[in-house]
Amino acid sequence: MSISDSDWKRYNELSELALERFCQGVLSDAQTVAQNEVLSAHARYRTLYRLMRDRDKSLAMAFNVG
Repeated sequence: MSISDSDWKRYNELSELALERFCQGVLSDAQTVAQNEVLSAHARYRTLYRLMRDRDKSLAMAFNVG
C-alpha cells in the first residue's frame, strides 16, 4: 500500500498536533497534582512520579517514542 505525499504530510501534521495535545494534558494534570496542598509534598512527589511514568508509557505506545 502506498501513501501519497500529501496524505503523509497531513498525517505528520496531525501526529504533531496530537503529541502536543497529549503533552499539554500531562502538564495540566501534573500542575493539578503539584498544586494540591491537601496532599503532603512527599505524596505529591510520589503521585507525580507515577503519573509521569504511566504517561511516558502511554506516550511511547501511542506515538512510537522511546
